[in-house]
Amino acid sequence: MDMLHFKLELPLQSTEHVLGVQLILTFSYQLHRMSTFVMQSMAFLQSSFAIPGSQLYVNGDLRLQQKQPLSYDGLDVRYNVSVINGTSPFAHDYDLTHIVAAYQERNITTILTVPNPIWLVGRAAEAPFVINAVIRYPVEVISLSTRILGNYKVCLDPVCQYPTYLPLGV
Repeated sequence: MDMLHFKLELPLQSTEHVLGVQLILTFSYQLHRMSTFVMQSMAFLQSSFAIPGSQLYVNGDLRLQQKQPLSYDGLDVRYNVSVINGTSPFAHDYDLTHIVAAYQERNITTILTVPNPIWLVGRAAEAPFVINAVIRYPVEVISLSTRILGNYKVCLDPVCQYPTYLPLGV
């Protein structure tokens, strides 16, 4: 299974403490088997604790969320735009609630599922705060819509040669 190992070290002064983390990771998400779909997606990570930490460790899956089936044919790039408009001069476009709300309006998104974030305490005075993440990209079941056969679900396994089709009622 494909995965990302991510490590971020944030230098801190000896008087600074971390009680929480809010982090947006952006991805280029692409499907090329059956349907060709390209989007810029995100994973949002948020954790807060009452005790100052030295490290946050997360281990989870980046999962695809579909509100509607993908088209079986053609190229779909409707969401191949940056999740965060980095060229905007307006503060509103960088507001976390605005970014998340706009992203959730999409019909296709990704979500980071992290069942058990681990908050480690006991940071040395000059040590950085560390975010360690392992993000896996699991096999997904994708809903597709065809003009002739109706809606289908397809298991897209990066390892398997042949997709599996499951009809969804015609």
